Amino acid sequence: MARPSLHRGAMLKPHSSTAAACVLLTIAAACAPPAKLETRETRSATLASPREEAPEIPAAIDIQPANGTTFGGRTAERAVTFSGFATGAGVTIEVQVLRSPTVAIADTSWVTLATTVTEATPTTFNDPTPIFRWRVTATPGSTRWPLGGLMRFRTIATDAAGRKTALPFFDESAGLCVERLRARSWREVLAQCKSPFSPDLGGPITNQTRAAAIVSTGREPGNAGFTPPYLNRKGEITVEDTKAYYAAIDAPATLDEYKERFGFGESRGEVETTFFNAGDLGIGREMHCLESKDDVLACYVTNYGVDADGAPLFNGDPDAALDDAIARRNGFATVAMAKFGTKYNDPRGNDVQFFVYGADGALANEAQLDSTGQNKSIPNNCTNCHGGRYDTRTRRLTGSTFLPFDPEAFLFSERRGLGFADQERALKTTNEMIARAGAPPVAVQLVSGFYAGRSTNLDFIPAGWSGDEESKLLYREVYKPYCRTCHVSQVGDYAFMRIEDFKLEAAKTIESVCDDNQMPIAETTMAAFWNSPARAYLVNALGVSTPCAPKGAR
Repeated sequence: MARPSLHRGAMLKPHSSTAAACVLLTIAAACAPPAKLETRETRSATLASPREEAPEIPAAIDIQPANGTTFGGRTAERAVTFSGFATGAGVTIEVQVLRSPTVAIADTSWVTLATTVTEATPTTFNDPTPIFRWRVTATPGSTRWPLGGLMRFRTIATDAAGRKTALPFFDESAGLCVERLRARSWREVLAQCKSPFSPDLGGPITNQTRAAAIVSTGREPGNAGFTPPYLNRKGEITVEDTKAYYAAIDAPATLDEYKERFGFGESRGEVETTFFNAGDLGIGREMHCLESKDDVLACYVTNYGVDADGAPLFNGDPDAALDDAIARRNGFATVAMAKFGTKYNDPRGNDVQFFVYGADGALANEAQLDSTGQNKSIPNNCTNCHGGRYDTRTRRLTGSTFLPFDPEAFLFSERRGLGFADQERALKTTNEMIARAGAPPVAVQLVSGFYAGRSTNLDFIPAGWSGDEESKLLYREVYKPYCRTCHVSQVGDYAFMRIEDFKLEAAKTIESVCDDNQMPIAETTMAAFWNSPARAYLVNALGVSTPCAPKGAR
């Protein structure tokens, strides 16, 4: 495995609050007392992720921008350098862009942005057939490239006879593929590693329905004059409703009582892991899980990461947060769950239970899950990711589940005993407990895929997403990092066990992501999504033309 990459979290605006809060057990949800979000990227010089970092493509065969390349700052003045290669010298190259970001991709939809010719000097790359590089810089402007949105483009070669042909493009994530084939011919590298949305080198320019997209990260939901409705799909309930829920499930009044009720500290079967959740919370975490002989799974997590005043800090310094978690100091909230029985969605209800405890260990009635604090109600904010629905009339929660833990969403300490390799067995044990505890089919499928071999298969892609390279790319670069954590709690089409299920909901997906800015549903995950190449892959896979810009930036 290549050297682990370092997490580069999304830039989030600072916010403070005096509300009580917590952090859920899922990878995707968090809550805490005064919620603050750091105004810089989350970086670490010492913490490691098990995810491989894509290396750069060799300059001789690089094609820029790649589909999904991100650009910060304003688009109005942004100059973009386009480059690539063709198979002849002096070939005319046109860079074309959609005349409007909303127009459908068709033969008549394009306007020429810039023109150049290929170099006279050939380049070679593991092949006697030469290639000829070209390069041109142009400014698309904000009309064609809205701030925070996408711009679609294509490149065309015209030979001496006037014949026009298409030029290919890579995806931003293509570096790993190219690295594996580094000793092969440029022809083989291009054939195997170009984007699945790309035309072939020398292919026809007519009847194309896909095109590369560059991504503006100059605006994102939450900093564009519009605040997305984070974690609000299941609605809100009152504090009195939460108290009634706690009464219905006989919630332990303190964290110590919870631990005593479910046997923590008394069993050698207790599993413990410590990590920094870089995927969606930006905090350190100390996780404990215990499976009892009477088919009860219980887990609790204490969360770490505070500012200089001791207030909880989301997306702060990962080294400091994980140091606190390792030292068991400055814990600011603990959230606990319990699952009774091994059946998914027991119709009697309340087979899955949520408990929130403050820093003082007392049961809390509200849980702030993001910097805005829009939905603090328990258990409704939990069910946005854990699935299920709470009925305030019957005081029953049905359809909720534990969620598997994804190691690629975490950063691990490089201290002895605390790295991913050191904790891999404990994470496997925890995930297998979750799979046995009445998890829905898609969650069981994920756990089985992780652990089909001797070590964790972090590259697992289900059979329903493995039919072609396009499906694999969409799973690996969009669904897996930004959707899977919560959607593994689902059943039916929204479980997305197959690419066909995902595409069936294409209209709703584009509406939720690009139009309404409601998905991804958690604040940190949404920010990471909007600062990634994911939108470029999504619009191509779903066959839509949209600027996919934040609501407040339109």
